[in-house]
Amino acid sequence: GVSALLDNAFSGCSQLKTFEIAGDGSLGNIGQSAFSNAGALQSVSIPASVTNIGSSAFWSCSSLRSVVFRQGEAPMIGGNAFDYVPADATFYNYEGATGYDVTAYPWNSFSLKTLMADGTVGISGAINASETWNAGVPYQILAPTRVRGSSTVLTINAGVEVRFADGASLAVENGAAVKALGERDNPVLFTSSAETKAAGDWGYVGGSSGRVDLRYCTVEYGGGNPDMGAVHGNGAYITLYGTTVQNAENGAIGGHGIYATNCVLRASGSGIGTGPWRLDVVNSVIDACGVAVEGSNRNVYNTIIADCESFGADGTFDHCLFDGECSYTTASYNRHNIAGDPKFLVDTFYRIAADSPAVDAGSGRYAPETDYFGSARMASTNVV
Repeated sequence: GVSALLDNAFSGCSQLKTFEIAGDGSLGNIGQSAFSNAGALQSVSIPASVTNIGSSAFWSCSSLRSVVFRQGEAPMIGGNAFDYVPADATFYNYEGATGYDVTAYPWNSFSLKTLMADGTVGISGAINASETWNAGVPYQILAPTRVRGSSTVLTINAGVEVRFADGASLAVENGAAVKALGERDNPVLFTSSAETKAAGDWGYVGGSSGRVDLRYCTVEYGGGNPDMGAVHGNGAYITLYGTTVQNAENGAIGGHGIYATNCVLRASGSGIGTGPWRLDVVNSVIDACGVAVEGSNRNVYNTIIADCESFGADGTFDHCLFDGECSYTTASYNRHNIAGDPKFLVDTFYRIAADSPAVDAGSGRYAPETDYFGSARMASTNVV
């Protein structure tokens, strides 16, 4: 069989659409510029026998959308081998393959998906072009993954399950966006991929530049990065609506630039984690956390804080209910707060009884028009 493709073998070829060698083959080397400027090339399947891909091998293949690496061990890739291919080109490998280090060049520049033995789709590296994840097949974040580019939007639709491996995270950068669009009865789930799940199994959803919108999501077992929340802002603008963040090792949410409304932050190291700049929580519940609120410039309005061990924040707390388990007197600015039992109804998702002291105790200045359950705020006795 063919053991090597010579330099420039198919360079400039305008008719070649697919390159694939059946089976594992004997091809060991793809030469320099072997497919460069092959403008019609759309898909490539690289045999398991290939150990080296030369520099500029697929340079400027302007129609290339799919590259499958069948190797168990990642091949050596020369400089510029896949430069100037479309941003939405997807690279695939197989579960168990080694050497695909998505923290280093060139793999950190690829949108790398792993075809898992259980039928799920593994994600790692970079997402460089807009894409949509739909319910049906779970997605696994295998390593720190970045959504990047000012026009790149990752849309995650209702019912999708996203599983994170140990230490994995999903972050926006360079102005990109993640939109997780769950529904109240069909949320998006961000969870651990571990068989036995535990707080801190994975890192965070968030980022340093761009936008993250989490609407009706459940985020659980994250917060494994030191001093970072399971949802963490470090320059990105992040909104949460109707979202539950729970079982986080550190903060449920943390950093800055986060606006959370009609949310539940529960059973975590802290409800709101550390951070030096502004973070807002409105019409929400913070429950069963070690520390209710940490950091500075925290603004908490119309929120029930219950069953937390301590309180260590500096910020504004307005029209909140504290159940007496922790003191809020250390806050730099607080007003219209009350103490008492919120009277959550048994077997409901944080609904409160009609005689709860939280009823009509909030401020309409901060409240959204509807509550978590979709009821009109003025006509409802539900605070979340």
